[in-house]
Amino acid sequence: AARYHVPNQNNFFLPLYILVGLLIGLGFVAMPIRPVKIWRGLALVLALLMVPTYPAIAAAAETRRLNLGTRREIPYRNIYRYYLIPWQYDQVGPRQLVEDLSGALPENAILLADSTLIWICKYAQEVEGLRPDIVVLPTGVAADRWTQAFHEGRRVFTFSNVVGYYPRAIDDPSRLVPVALSDKATIYEIMSSPEEHIVERTVDESTNR
Repeated sequence: AARYHVPNQNNFFLPLYILVGLLIGLGFVAMPIRPVKIWRGLALVLALLMVPTYPAIAAAAETRRLNLGTRREIPYRNIYRYYLIPWQYDQVGPRQLVEDLSGALPENAILLADSTLIWICKYAQEVEGLRPDIVVLPTGVAADRWTQAFHEGRRVFTFSNVVGYYPRAIDDPSRLVPVALSDKATIYEIMSSPEEHIVERTVDESTNR
């Protein structure tokens, strides 16, 4: 885990944290120091202080716009709350994303998603039944699985214009045209050629329905 340099590296130390916490607890129980109750109470207070520390650190980092080492933006993800606060119960970004995609993508569109986002889209489509007409494919899929769509008059979209997060078959990044889902989120339409795109699209312009 120490060599796995990603923004949420701390998550991979959770088993160690649990073990260390148990050992600290056992250590306090066995401490010969008197009065024991005071030390146990202090340990409990210090442990509970960790809870408000996480949101405070996240807020301070967001205020200062600290670089967390992320390579790209994911629509509706607050990177400071996502990476710096362990509990994730209030992460509504994925829900917002699939709802906006459902309303914005044209009929029979093809959506190319990397390994982080594809399962969000698959769940919304296969479990909740949102937009079954859309074909969701991984960005690493063979190019002929989606390039044929251009000849069929279908439109192709992906989530990022950062190298490594869009299909390798796209040799010219100018083929990726921003499509605004909202004032907080952008996806990209893949054009069949660099010359095809003229201006940045909006949600209304990208919707055929």
